[in-house]
Amino acid sequence: MHAILVDLLMAGADDQEVYEAASRLRAHLLELSVDDVAFPAGRAPAGAKGDGSLIGTLVVTLANSAVLVAVVQAVREWTTRGAGRQAKISDGDRSLEVTGLTAEQQRRIIDAMLLAMDAETTRRAAEALKDAAEAKPDALEAGQERDRRG
Repeated sequence: MHAILVDLLMAGADDQEVYEAASRLRAHLLELSVDDVAFPAGRAPAGAKGDGSLIGTLVVTLANSAVLVAVVQAVREWTTRGAGRQAKISDGDRSLEVTGLTAEQQRRIIDAMLLAMDAETTRRAAEALKDAAEAKPDALEAGQERDRRG
């Protein structure tokens, strides 16, 4: 599984308005083929005083990179529903500023993020295969030892 962060900004909105808008977007994203959409741990409850910096942040968990395009499109649509809306999608140290991009710019950035996610999946699979290959000689030797004793 892979998690991305979606940070929502709404110029002139208070914490409650941002929370409500994020909740609506969360409900919409859950209709897509994502594994989960959650507010990050430590988020201040609605109406609470204090640091509201996480109120407009969603953690979207994806089983694969194919659904990323649908998530980005849904977030982009969210930004067009009101003046002053902006969103940033982050995947580790890579990020996508959704507001103000042309469709072509958005496509290129999404493609780059998909390639990076696929490269990470490939790297993990290669590491697992390497670990399995390194463990196999030990298992083979143990089996040969049993055969000699047997």
